[in-house]
Amino acid sequence: MLSEKRELRSRLQKEEVLQVLRENVQPKRTMEERFRRKKPTKYFEGTFEGNRFEIQRAINHRNSFLPKIYCSLEETSSGTKVYLKFQMLIFVIVFMAIWLGMVSLFLVFSIISYSTGDAEAIFLAIPGAMFLFGIGLVYFAYTYERNKAFTELKRLLKAQEVTSR
Repeated sequence: MLSEKRELRSRLQKEEVLQVLRENVQPKRTMEERFRRKKPTKYFEGTFEGNRFEIQRAINHRNSFLPKIYCSLEETSSGTKVYLKFQMLIFVIVFMAIWLGMVSLFLVFSIISYSTGDAEAIFLAIPGAMFLFGIGLVYFAYTYERNKAFTELKRLLKAQEVTSR
């Protein structure tokens, strides 16, 4: 879930794929542009380096669950293979690990307190709900953003996902 590799096959030639990407990926906005809420002009923002690029959806607000998308291209006889790696931001991974760890510790202490009769059952529900909320937030928010970016890339590149057999 924190990192996922996918592959697209496009009938477009490699140069056409690069052209489509250049037309739909703007340079990363600066912090000043973000603070001023300068609207993105294209669907993605990022950087190019030869056949490789690093992008993410360009949005006008902050969303920690936007995946970074690492891409590379390989020309084939029938078009172009696009290798994608979606990855959650390292800061978000570290933050959620610490947060979920602290909630888990609170849950363990609550279980111990409940088993010794020092606490009510409601004290088990609070950390349990917080833990489930954290896992759900990470899973659903990240999956939603990943699928949105993947669908747009498929559309732009007129591509189909290559499935493992």
